[in-house]
Amino acid sequence: MYWFIAAVLLFVAEMLMGTFYLLVVSASFISAGLAQWLLGTSLGVNA
Repeated sequence: MYWFIAAVLLFVAEMLMGTFYLLVVSASFISAGLAQWLLGTSLGVNA
């Protein structure tokens, strides 16, 4: 769940700044959140 919260916060910051860099990091956080949710991994494995 923490990955999705961080992804949303970075996405909002990206929309306010207008750059492209935080969008890539946000997408990687979403993929980490999906891996945690679908595979049932812990935060220690994804970090």
